[in-house]
Amino acid sequence: MKRRFTDDQLLDLFLEMVNKKQTQEDFCTQHLISSKELLRLRRRFNAKHASEAKRNAELKKESARLERELAEKTLQIAQLQNQINKSLKY
Repeated sequence: MKRRFTDDQLLDLFLEMVNKKQTQEDFCTQHLISSKELLRLRRRFNAKHASEAKRNAELKKESARLERELAEKTLQIAQLQNQINKSLKY
């Protein structure tokens, strides 16, 4: 089943819900989500853990970026080693 929102979007929705003084019904109507989905958001991103969840999301993005950089550098090293080996054979 295709997910409608990404984790980051769900976290942003939760933070918006916490920060705004709206009724549940108005919030659900505005964002086209059910009250059941809102309850899941509350369970998943408890208010006291919201800042930690945001930080974890940022850390995951940073980790993915660093993994990509590592893969690129590893590939560059392998290419340079191949060039050195070729030049030493001649």
